Formats: sequence, structure tokens, C-alpha cells
Amino acid sequence: MSRLALIAGRHPSLLALLAGSLMPLAFAPFFWWPLALLLPALLLWLWQRAESGGRAFLLGWLFGLGWYGFGVYWLYNSLHDFGNAPPAVAGALTGLMILTLAGFIGA
Repeated sequence: MSRLALIAGRHPSLLALLAGSLMPLAFAPFFWWPLALLLPALLLWLWQRAESGGRAFLLGWLFGLGWYGFGVYWLYNSLHDFGNAPPAVAGALTGLMILTLAGFIGA
């Protein structure tokens, strides 16, 4: 059994979160574009191994949580520094956007 299959069997949620966290590296300023092909393929593979639809949603949501959690860090700065939003409001709006967008990948 391969290492990836072993990790996916024991900790698929952690693997989905880690894969999503690496996804921003596929875009500017890093441009590691092969990740944009490999990481969604990994998510599809995890979805095929999911026991239920709810579990598949959770894996997709965790992938999106990692992706947008690391990918939209700039939104807080935009809201707080340039939009003059209080830190709590900027943090709450950024968190709400991350949770919402992650739900689209889960669905």
C-alpha cells in the first residue's frame, strides 16, 4: 500500500485540509502551476474513497477551508487598512467569506 493511500485511509480530513492549504502556491506570486492540477485530482480521489455524501462534503469543505484560509489573507488588510473597518469586523467578514466559499467546494 502506498504512503498516500495509508494517510488517506487514516486521516483523509487532514489530507484534504493540507492539500487545500497548498493550493494558493499554484497562483501568483509562486506560480507552482502543477499543483493546480495535482491537488484537485487528490481531492477527487479522496471523494471517491468517501463513505457517504456527508463525508465527501466535509472533505471538500476542508479543502476549501485550507485553500481560501491561506489564499485570501489580503482581504483582512483591505477591509481594515483601506476600508477602515474595525479589526473585529474585518476578521469576521474575512472568516465568513472563507467559510462560505469553502462550502461551495464542499457542495
